[in-house]
Amino acid sequence: RESNGINRNQLQFFGWSMGDVERNKAVTQVEYLLDTFRDAKEYGSILSVDMLDWELLYRFAGTVDYSDQISMDELNLEATKDALWTLVEQGAVLAQKYDVVVTNPPYMAVSNAGAKVNDYVKKNFPDSKADLFAVFIERCGQMAKKNGYQAMITQHAWMFLSSFEKLRAKLLAVDIVNMAHLGARAFEEIGGEVVQTTSFVIRKSHIANYKGEYCRLIEPTTQQGKEDMFLAGENRYAADQSNFSKIPGSPVAYWASEKVLQSFMFMPSFGSYFEPRQGLATGDDETFLRYWHEVDINKFSTNCTSKESLWNSGCKYVPFNKGGAYRKWYGNNDYVIAFDVVNYNRLSQQGNKLPSKQYYFHEGVTWSALTSALFSGRYCGIGYVFAGKGPMCFSNEPSNTLSMCALMNSKPFAYFYRILSATMDFNQGTMRCIPYAAGSKQNEIYTNQCIQCSKSDWDSCETSWDFKRNPLI
Repeated sequence: RESNGINRNQLQFFGWSMGDVERNKAVTQVEYLLDTFRDAKEYGSILSVDMLDWELLYRFAGTVDYSDQISMDELNLEATKDALWTLVEQGAVLAQKYDVVVTNPPYMAVSNAGAKVNDYVKKNFPDSKADLFAVFIERCGQMAKKNGYQAMITQHAWMFLSSFEKLRAKLLAVDIVNMAHLGARAFEEIGGEVVQTTSFVIRKSHIANYKGEYCRLIEPTTQQGKEDMFLAGENRYAADQSNFSKIPGSPVAYWASEKVLQSFMFMPSFGSYFEPRQGLATGDDETFLRYWHEVDINKFSTNCTSKESLWNSGCKYVPFNKGGAYRKWYGNNDYVIAFDVVNYNRLSQQGNKLPSKQYYFHEGVTWSALTSALFSGRYCGIGYVFAGKGPMCFSNEPSNTLSMCALMNSKPFAYFYRILSATMDFNQGTMRCIPYAAGSKQNEIYTNQCIQCSKSDWDSCETSWDFKRNPLI
């Protein structure tokens, strides 16, 4: 219930049977409740209420002293009394601490909520402000008693994403008793890969070297399959949560072995040798992007080394990496972008203003940043511009590009990436933290063979701009 409609001027008629000290204390606390519950329907149970003297407030709200002669100030005083009583009851419930707090919270990006909720969450829950489910993780922790339990089912993004790193630090200060990591398709009613969930129990205590039990159920793709795996006791891990902080960003990587932890601690990082970069967002794809076969081939260049060389060539379009389906080594060359002088200047003034422009047209490796499939890197020669969802990685030494491509397509790379981020978003920041080990020259030979095989496969279809003829002819 909101306090907006309560007439504060009528507080003067309450609590006159109390002593002055008690009454002044009650008035102060009631005014605090009136402030707290203003626009309360906007916030619901994420409202935090301090512990007040509830017995005093019930006495205050239950005693009304009418004057000898009814005045206009006393109009609807009974309604104010009822509303005040309800407000005290509501405050007592929200301020109470519980032995067990259980909920399936709402999921919504806070930025999509109203302005009042947005401001309230940023002010009161800065460590979990990205999504309401994370706000409720923090709020339920506040509602639990010391040594009390908190049981929730939420999106699993809080376990991995950098935007929840401060929230993870708070949760690692208490004990994660157990978890059923469900992943995608945990419920028959919810299809697709977007909703990936985890169910967990936290105890509001901290025991050194405490090992929680975790059940990894992400492989089965049906609700029944996950249930069967859980009941069979498969994929169980006992993990010391203090080990999570040994990994950059402290993800809840309960399945990481001791060797994996040592790799993160003692090996150099991928970002020390290579430069993963975010690409541009045009802000208007319909204006700037085309499929390569939609444009005049004489206005399309695939071998420019810089924007100046493009402008001098008289061409308008260059290849554009935009992500795409799962494919390793080479391919997904579908789009071109208008990058002549006029369009370059327009792009510089809109979208995200050409980030990483010093890397455009350079040789590197691209990948699809948003995908439900495995990570897949694709070699790009000179002449490409790249998108935010088709980022690229560059080597400080051009001779190491093939070695970089080999590593990015290896199983250890994908394994380490899933530890750092088990979401569908393969971003360049996470990539920098992956442990790195230099490859051999033999690896580069094999990598080049893989690239040539993949290129030959891509070029065998008419959708490639290097298509010559059908391989069956």
